[in-house]
Amino acid sequence: MLSPDIITMHKDVDNMKLNPRDQQIFAAVMSMYCNGDGLPVPSTKIAKQKGMAVCSATVRNAMARLEKIGLLYSPHTSAGRVPTNDGFDYWFDEFLRSMILLIIGNLSRDNWLS
Repeated sequence: MLSPDIITMHKDVDNMKLNPRDQQIFAAVMSMYCNGDGLPVPSTKIAKQKGMAVCSATVRNAMARLEKIGLLYSPHTSAGRVPTNDGFDYWFDEFLRSMILLIIGNLSRDNWLS
């Protein structure tokens, strides 16, 4: 049986709206995790990434929020974060949603131009 905390976490994931910074940091974690060796992603690596104008403490705070809602977890205290199954689901759903909107936008534009 699932604990109440896990059930609440799943509700949070289903109804979440991430702020732009958390979205950017979550996308960076997913990209580094999936394009790397599948190792925990440290906050310092994200903070040093091009286009990221935040310090590693800001990234750690965002990662803690993402962990609290169930998108990331830390395998141990000093590790970076890795995506959870809910994190992968959310990332994939957001990717599909953006691709569908892009396709619809292109179809609408193509119909308007022809």
